[in-house]
Amino acid sequence: MNSDLEFELNYLKDIEKPSFKTKVNDMNPDENRLQHYKRVFTDPNLSIPYDNAKKTIVSKVKKMYPLELEGKKFLDVGCGNGWACVEFAKQGCFVTGIDLNEIDLKMARARAKFENQKIDFLKASAEKLPFKDNLFDLTFSIYVLEHCNMRKAISEMIRVTKKGGYCYFKVPNKYSFLNLRHKHSKDEIVEEPSYFALLKILKNQDNIKFKFESGLLAMFRPTLTVMIHKV
Repeated sequence: MNSDLEFELNYLKDIEKPSFKTKVNDMNPDENRLQHYKRVFTDPNLSIPYDNAKKTIVSKVKKMYPLELEGKKFLDVGCGNGWACVEFAKQGCFVTGIDLNEIDLKMARARAKFENQKIDFLKASAEKLPFKDNLFDLTFSIYVLEHCNMRKAISEMIRVTKKGGYCYFKVPNKYSFLNLRHKHSKDEIVEEPSYFALLKILKNQDNIKFKFESGLLAMFRPTLTVMIHKV
């Protein structure tokens, strides 16, 4: 049994599965989230793709990040249950994760402890990061910025990044054919990013250089991946 699956089983073993008669909407939001975690990490068909995603995220960042990760100060904006924080801590980064959801933060702290990784987790908003300017070598966010004011969140990520440092983030592409088929509720998405909307936001930022993964082809991909260099 891999360590992630063992961790989730230990953490969630006391949570009962809802019966088939139980409607998801009858559970409160925290129960929904916990049931989701249990389903993902106990169903091999779901946990295997999740494990594969974890293995690839570090390599994808490395392809766009020109420096060694070891010893770098790393911030995960919208860290969720802490899986990316743990992966980058294993690379030798000094990791901080922020999120607004208490259940996610509880999961993240338990995961870090289980993996013997020292990680700081804080409750905070992406739109108002509680850090001084020029603090982190690499700020990072995956599928979070679309849930808030993207312009504010990107500006905050840049602000807390050191001069010479980098910001890496992924958001869904509103106009990809895959995402046009999936309609999010208004509660799920604050802004639906597109290539040109992101381009406009980035061009209005001072003292940065940026690039999209896949260049111009990014406008057709389901995910928009950006690396910003603060100069």
